[in-house]
Amino acid sequence: MSTKYFTIGEMAQICQISTKALRYYDKINLLKPAYIDEETGYRYYTQEQIVIIMRIIVLRDEDFSINEVEQYLKTGNYKDLMVIYQNRRNRVDEELERLLQIKDEVEHQLNAFEEISFIEKNKQWIEPTVQIKNIPNRFVVTYREKIPFTIEDLAYRFTKIHNIMRENNLGVLEPYINVFHDNYGEIFLGLKDKHIDFESCMYIKKHIAHNPNFTRTIPSGLYATIVHRGSFLGSIDYYNFLVNWIIDNGYTRIGPTIKIYYLGIHHTKSPDDILSELQILVKK
Repeated sequence: MSTKYFTIGEMAQICQISTKALRYYDKINLLKPAYIDEETGYRYYTQEQIVIIMRIIVLRDEDFSINEVEQYLKTGNYKDLMVIYQNRRNRVDEELERLLQIKDEVEHQLNAFEEISFIEKNKQWIEPTVQIKNIPNRFVVTYREKIPFTIEDLAYRFTKIHNIMRENNLGVLEPYINVFHDNYGEIFLGLKDKHIDFESCMYIKKHIAHNPNFTRTIPSGLYATIVHRGSFLGSIDYYNFLVNWIIDNGYTRIGPTIKIYYLGIHHTKSPDDILSELQILVKK
């Protein structure tokens, strides 16, 4: 019985695959045609190759790489096939973990936006209003350097934070945090070229061993807080209001100024829309 040949178009229709894919598989030597007409250059396939093509389709649908598919097609040992599938399962598990981490980060950001909506609904920034909050320990990745306080330098700092995150496989969460070790009320005086001692921080999603090079804990305790909307310079009056309130109400300041960015420069088009909260650790 003579061998039955199918044109590339016929094979594509039978297997529900594109001719482009079959040409690509030929090019990379994954699946060569059974016969190529020397005069026309037409590709022809045999009935036996239908099964091979269907196997390729299944493996590619399961997201096996081309190399893995090639390895699968070459082996005839089920133990080798099992190893290939085990490796694929491990990669799937890693991808699931990555996606779950992304989901957690998205959920966290949605919760943050809900908090922003609550703040905006109550318009807490219109009149300076101080709240005392009992805030737990905050484990953060941090980068501290004495440099000018400009938009460019803030972007540089948070790029450093994200680089630390990637290099150490950390999951970090917004909001962004700045901890000012210089007097917040004076840092904007003569701002040009002025170097300011402050940290840039982000929450670490899961517990890791403390690393003094890039992690620390912002201590728990009572914090006097005030919400501000607007530019950095515009927050000075709110800061002064907060400091005076602490003194007038019998509290003692025992920590630096912490600034939480609910809506930072990466969320808004105008500095006037920045939504932040100043926090100062106090004791009675």
